[in-house]
Amino acid sequence: MGYAIAQQFLAACDSVVLCARCERKLEGAIASLREEFPYAKVAGVSGWGAKFIPTAATHKTSKTGLTALTASLAQELRAAGLTSIGVHNLSPGLVLTGLLLDGASPAARRFFNALAEEPETDAAELVPRMRVVQGMEQTIAYLSPASAFAWHHIYD
Repeated sequence: MGYAIAQQFLAACDSVVLCARCERKLEGAIASLREEFPYAKVAGVSGWGAKFIPTAATHKTSKTGLTALTASLAQELRAAGLTSIGVHNLSPGLVLTGLLLDGASPAARRFFNALAEEPETDAAELVPRMRVVQGMEQTIAYLSPASAFAWHHIYD
């Protein structure tokens, strides 16, 4: 998902910082993006510690922690009078990634394939909205049409 978002931002002539759990994949992504966008500014941050715990728990915990971090950072920046810096929470919905599919049963894979979006699809929907959002602490969410349909029928 992050790679697809980076492509969208770089195509719009923005700079990008990438974060990753795997340093080798991060280096590959940076090399690929630099080749595709030779004049772009791309920086990488590796989350090397996550590779020692290969469960979904760390992923879910980090997502929850990022939501709290976003709110705290926005409050601190506002208290310091730095209101021109946007701090937002990104919620891309169900994205078809290796992390989602890893260890999934055949039935779960069929479910994910029906409802999840490819990273490039989500990125193309989210990045234009991210580029124009104003203020602080807004959630930029995307629920694919298939996921919205399923959500409606499950919870309605």
